[in-house]
Amino acid sequence: MCESNRFLTYLSAEVLSNTLFAFCPFFYSASVNHERIVRACRKEDLRFEPYDQDEWVADQHYNERTWADLLLLWKMFNLHIADVMESIPDAIALRKTKRHNFHRILFRDISDNASVNLLLLCKDYVAHLQHHIESLLAERR
Repeated sequence: MCESNRFLTYLSAEVLSNTLFAFCPFFYSASVNHERIVRACRKEDLRFEPYDQDEWVADQHYNERTWADLLLLWKMFNLHIADVMESIPDAIALRKTKRHNFHRILFRDISDNASVNLLLLCKDYVAHLQHHIESLLAERR
C-alpha cells in the first residue's frame, strides 16, 4: 500500500549514534503510530488520543538499554510497521472520513474539516520519520 520500506534505507548505526536523547523520538513515534495504524483498520473514524512524548520516553527507560539493542528495536519495529502498512487493503487505506483529529496529531498541517484517510496517516508517519533522520544527519555535518 504505502511506499514505506524506502525510509528504512536511511538506517545506519553511524548516522543514528549521535546521542541517545536525539534518538528517543523514534521510539515513541513508532509505538504510537503503530497503534494508530492498526486501530484505524477497524474503525470508521480516525480520531486518536494525543500523547505526552516526554512521559513516553521517561516511562520506557530507554537510557537503561544498550545502544545496539535500541538500534535493533527501532529497525525491527519499523520493518514491522512497514509490513503492516503494505498489507492494508486499498478499500481500508483509501476510505475517506471527515471524522478525525489529524489537525492535532499529524506531523504535517491539515485542516480540521479536511477529508482524510488511513493512507494519509501512513504517509505522514514516513514523512515524520524522515524528518527525524534528516535532523540527525544535519547535526552530524
